[in-house]
Amino acid sequence: MGNGVSKEWWKSIVIEEIEMQKFRTLYKSRKTSGLTAYDSSYLTLAEKLDLVLVTDDRELERAARKYVKVMKTSDL
Repeated sequence: MGNGVSKEWWKSIVIEEIEMQKFRTLYKSRKTSGLTAYDSSYLTLAEKLDLVLVTDDRELERAARKYVKVMKTSDL
């Protein structure tokens, strides 16, 4: 296409939808473990983006250690 738009623009939309479905699945599994919606989101994003989760919340720390590396703010 001469307007700078890729002929396969739709592939990125399909990939994003698949990623959102994976995120929703992870989020729901965390939510059923008794975490708050916010904590479930933080944990899911840390796992999805392969990040260290920094928290001083004991419940979140305990739950998150099963999935990601966790640090306290005092460890920074």
